[in-house]
Amino acid sequence: MAHFIVTYEHRSGRSVVTRYENALEAFDEFSRRERELIGDDEIEVVLLAAEREEDLRLTHPNFFGTGDMLPA
Repeated sequence: MAHFIVTYEHRSGRSVVTRYENALEAFDEFSRRERELIGDDEIEVVLLAAEREEDLRLTHPNFFGTGDMLPA
């Protein structure tokens, strides 16, 4: 199972998805980004696990509904 960090910009509706094969590396990066974004209500960052990125689009459509996908 892969881990994905999704960074979602509320204003634009755009998401950046970064895939990690190593769970610890994903968690460390997620923690760093969370600290970096404290107080920023316009950007949301989440850490999710899934077999494929396409699965995230099905289970978390709120992050992929309005904007274009950006390469990580």
